[in-house]
Amino acid sequence: MKRLVLPAAIFALALFVIVHTLSRREGPGGEPAASTPTPVDIQVVVPSPMGGSAGLVLSGRVKAAEEITLTAQMAGRLTAMPLREGAAFQAGQPLAVFDAPETQQAIESAEAGLVSASAGRTRAERQATRVDSLFRRGLAAESQLESAVADREAAEAAWRGAQAYMTRLKSDTRLSMPFDGVVVRRHVDTGVLLVPGQPILDVRSAQVSGIEVAIPESELPRLATGNIQVRSGSSAWVPATVVRVDGMTDHRTRTRTAHLRPAEIAGFEPGAYAEIRFDDLQGEGRLALPVSSLVRRGSLTGFYVVEEGRAWLRWFRAGRTERDQVEVLSGLAATDAVVADPRHLADGAFVRLSP
Repeated sequence: MKRLVLPAAIFALALFVIVHTLSRREGPGGEPAASTPTPVDIQVVVPSPMGGSAGLVLSGRVKAAEEITLTAQMAGRLTAMPLREGAAFQAGQPLAVFDAPETQQAIESAEAGLVSASAGRTRAERQATRVDSLFRRGLAAESQLESAVADREAAEAAWRGAQAYMTRLKSDTRLSMPFDGVVVRRHVDTGVLLVPGQPILDVRSAQVSGIEVAIPESELPRLATGNIQVRSGSSAWVPATVVRVDGMTDHRTRTRTAHLRPAEIAGFEPGAYAEIRFDDLQGEGRLALPVSSLVRRGSLTGFYVVEEGRAWLRWFRAGRTERDQVEVLSGLAATDAVVADPRHLADGAFVRLSP
């Protein structure tokens, strides 16, 4: 019996402590005493309108009217490329020359073939004339005249083919462009043996056709609703219009290429870097908050809004950031009071405005 006395005494002591504690937490009349946490002193900010001066800025390039890759038209050894990258050229100026001994032999062979075809054409013309004269006097049959005329036409076709081959061979040995332009890139060096279709030079004309920019798929509506402006380098912004938009979306970048035409083409150099600004005309009614009032937790962005003396965390979708302001696309009203400094705050914390 003595072994049961000690546990009973401990149980009675514990029960007394619990009852005594509860009695101390009760107020007059047995009601629990309210314990209000100490509120956090805060300052609030009011949302401000977000201007629509810079809805979206993308990078693009100034496109030349002609952008061509010069390729080899014949199999042969490249003997000369007079111009380096960045050098300007005139229309008709040789840009790549094939003047190796084997090329010269091919030209001489073509010249010999043209001489032979010319002689055959002359001989066939004389024979056709002679047979025609005999036929008119009744000394030759009609079949003989038809055969002579066919031989003359065949000889004429052979001469034209030899002449065309000779002309093409000579033109293929000295490659040029029909416009004034600039050499952009050299793909090969002199002395290499090329095959037909192998790239030699990238060239572009000196005239500007417009500006090319890759538009994210989600931003394509701005082409219809936004005010588009462009500039090159540090020049002034000038208005631009949409000429066309490529029909297919690049599956790797999820973008589509838009071609723009500046209102003033002067000051734009082909191949130069360009900036394209799509002013968001519908963004003038959107609200903005100071960046310092934001709460960032991973990929989420939010702010604390004060309601009935407590700070509640509210997530939102952010837009563009300008200077120290961030655009709030959703989740914010113009009458909301937002905590200016959210540090040391928790969701639902009691707050009071600091004097």
